[in-house]
Amino acid sequence: MDLSLTPEQKLLQDSVARFAAEHYGKRKRSPSADPSDGFDRETWREIAALGWLGAGLEERNGGFGGGPVETMVIMEGAGKALMSEPLLATMVMATRLLVETGQSADDIAPLLAGDEIITAALADRATGTLTLARGGQGAVLSGREPLMPYGDAADRFILAAKAEEAGETVLISLPAQASGVSRKGFRTLDGLPAAALAFENTPVSEDEILARGQAADRAQSIAADHAIAALCAEAIGIAQGLFDRTLDYLKQREQFGQPIGRFQALQHRMADMFIALEEARSLMIMATMALTGPEGDSRQRTLSAARLGVLSRTLHIGREAIQLHGGIGMTEELPVGAGFRRLKTLDLIFGGEPPHLERVAATYRQ
Repeated sequence: MDLSLTPEQKLLQDSVARFAAEHYGKRKRSPSADPSDGFDRETWREIAALGWLGAGLEERNGGFGGGPVETMVIMEGAGKALMSEPLLATMVMATRLLVETGQSADDIAPLLAGDEIITAALADRATGTLTLARGGQGAVLSGREPLMPYGDAADRFILAAKAEEAGETVLISLPAQASGVSRKGFRTLDGLPAAALAFENTPVSEDEILARGQAADRAQSIAADHAIAALCAEAIGIAQGLFDRTLDYLKQREQFGQPIGRFQALQHRMADMFIALEEARSLMIMATMALTGPEGDSRQRTLSAARLGVLSRTLHIGREAIQLHGGIGMTEELPVGAGFRRLKTLDLIFGGEPPHLERVAATYRQ
């Protein structure tokens, strides 16, 4: 199997690198150190104009005929730059939910153009307490969604609720300004924006219901598969950035009249980081290629194994990067700590380690 990038994919990779250098290359502080470093709609529109949001979608869905590899390229470049835009929650998760529930290219177009920010919780099943019940004029939504990425900035949410009567999952696309919706913004561990959402008898029309029952469960499962692979790519990008910064630091920082990078003990630690990075990169490729195969338990086990391996190795790289920088690695003056916090955040979403360990372990109990 040829795992090298095509000329078109290399052009996309170069585009992401140039954009990151122009918009994030001069930033020396952590993205969480100052609110002005948070999510910016103009930057989001520039990303949309470059075609990133549709790069991984087929043409019939309004995309550019790409697939999982294009998404991997974008997420890896974004991770290396510690970009703060909602790529995982919107470009991957929300878009894939819309595609898998059969929405038309016209319905997806505002998201791909950057005109509408649609965000979805990063979960493979309903995680909040949302219930959809019959009201006086139709269906009403009540309950809470405790963690909606970029919830304060979103124009529309994709929500997973339980139908009160049938008990089945219902996927809903709801405007953020709908009546009965309240949101409380906060910052997550990595400094990125999120919101806790509350719904009190919020009316839901039939047009706002994307899918029900098995169709809704399947859409959530497939979207989560794509998001987990994208998560692995972002983690690799972050780890590569941490590795590069640490290597540069060891070449510049002097002690006893010479760069500390000449000390053999530190060279060994950098060698260990490099090995971990290359192992994790192989697992990222495995996760990406798994998306080209049939859906189901086998693919999910592969993705869970890749996710566990990628995060364990990239977190090791993050810890080593902070230690090798010394005290300055703990400050907001360098993005080293911010990269580690983002890796920790990626390790917590989609249920953290336990469900993925269980999924992989189930293979050996059969």
